[in-house]
Amino acid sequence: MRKQIFAAIIAMSFCSGASASDLASVESISMGKDNATIVTDRPVVYDSFTQSNPFRLVLEMLDTTASDKDKGGSGKVLRSVSVRQYTTEPVSIARAVFNLDGKASYNITQEKEAIKVSFKAAEPEKAARSKAAPEPAAEKQAVPAKAYYDILSNLPRDVSSFDYNGDDVRAVLDIMAARMGVNMVYADDVSGGVDLHLKNVPFSEAFNTVLAIKGLAAQQMSPSILRITSAATLNNDLSTAPQITRVYQLKYLKLDDAKTMVENVIKAEGRRGNVNVYPDAQTLVVTDIPSGQDSVAALLAQLDKKPIQVLIEAKIVEVNLSNSFNLGIQWSAYGGGASGNGYNFFGSGSTSNQSTTIGAAPTGVVVPYDGSQTTYLPLPNNPKSGGTGVTFPTTAGELTFGAFRFGRVTGSMFLDATLSAAEQKGKAKVLSDPKVATVNNKEANINITTQIPYITTETTNSNPPISKTVVTYITTGIQLTVTPRVNDDGTITMLINPSVSQVSATVAPAEGGAPGVDTRNAKTIVMTRDGDTVAIGGLIYDSMSDILYKVPLLGDIPLLGWFFKKKSNSRQRIELLIFVTPKII
Repeated sequence: MRKQIFAAIIAMSFCSGASASDLASVESISMGKDNATIVTDRPVVYDSFTQSNPFRLVLEMLDTTASDKDKGGSGKVLRSVSVRQYTTEPVSIARAVFNLDGKASYNITQEKEAIKVSFKAAEPEKAARSKAAPEPAAEKQAVPAKAYYDILSNLPRDVSSFDYNGDDVRAVLDIMAARMGVNMVYADDVSGGVDLHLKNVPFSEAFNTVLAIKGLAAQQMSPSILRITSAATLNNDLSTAPQITRVYQLKYLKLDDAKTMVENVIKAEGRRGNVNVYPDAQTLVVTDIPSGQDSVAALLAQLDKKPIQVLIEAKIVEVNLSNSFNLGIQWSAYGGGASGNGYNFFGSGSTSNQSTTIGAAPTGVVVPYDGSQTTYLPLPNNPKSGGTGVTFPTTAGELTFGAFRFGRVTGSMFLDATLSAAEQKGKAKVLSDPKVATVNNKEANINITTQIPYITTETTNSNPPISKTVVTYITTGIQLTVTPRVNDDGTITMLINPSVSQVSATVAPAEGGAPGVDTRNAKTIVMTRDGDTVAIGGLIYDSMSDILYKVPLLGDIPLLGWFFKKKSNSRQRIELLIFVTPKII
């Protein structure tokens, strides 16, 4: 409750903006046995909190100014008291730090301008002793190592103001250590004063600025201890410190990647280190100085984490719209008359019912006989070799849905014509719903394809040449590649690359080679929320053909020309729609 009131008062002070004449000031500090009294020139509003590593009590006084004051303590618990100006803008706060030798309880009382803080050492916990027979010892189990806490990478980022005029650098860093909740030890060459005037800057920047202007470096010794030394001393320590070897068991990080990163860090920090990997045990063996081992542990703790998995749901919809219209005519004529021992011939006809032995009674339409051969000559069926020459069926495959045939038959003559027409309309929707899971930042592939074989011939240069027939396959169909990356805010960035291929209807395959292939693809990077859907469209294949076959001159005659030509119209439109939905699992 007191913290809420203190926060409310700070907000009111920030809005009202207290003037210099309205600010209280710390007058003095008096020390007793495990107690201290802070005297101000007027009553102040205060708040307090404790820190356990190391043990400290921090007292903050609102709308108060203070000059630097330090007092040594007496008793079993209170070691010393330091008063510093913590912030000046937007609110002026003076801070008193009570350094303790161990865990203790405390009591704060305020009488007008005096704030008295008393401490009492905590009683040690007594282990319970049982007179009963001791229970059998439990089997020891391996305790998983805690993640290494990197102090320098987790410096506070709250905005503060700092005003120091020649203050001792160790005293300044002590105040900052209290704010960070860590212990600091100093090398012998850390000395001198600090002139620093910073307003509204992050605490981490202020700390690094103090180190930079004094030519100092911070070296982490443990999760709660920082060693402050000059850069020259640190470099000397790195080159002369004894090395130790540690084994790091990796769970998810690849050994080769871990080795490369650790070696780069060792090299960048100027240390003498050695790294080996043992794939069978998924372990990394590092030989380095103790502080370097701490740096390696911090690096691996941040990188060797369970990767996030993403489920990719893809809906692929292909709409195939096609229509065609064909109109054609086919003429044929057959006839024959007596001429010696044979028959005259006119027309293309069919040889399926011809007699083949000379002198036999001819049936149907037969070939001419010139008296020199013993069998009839074969009758050509190809209209290019005889007959009327007008053959325009609706399609090459004789796909006829409607036809009308008419003709005249006499004793020796048959003349007919076949009008044929075919019309096709199609509409097809193909829906596939594949799902695939992948690790964060790794590629996932979805393939819905067909293997189309084609035959090639390979000939060697030997004598004689040796030819070999080879069957090769070409892949056509739908191929979708998705690479997801999960961002810190929970959104997902995806690299999407769909590709659609099919055998070309317009490009003829090379003789003895691969068929032509039509390909449509796209490549895009999109960002979406978890579970939202991204749509990709516009992958359209549109083919149109309008073909007219005719007999020269005869096909150009108005109206009658339709008896000597063929017309074919067709259109095929294929549209592909792809819907991609990522889900974090």
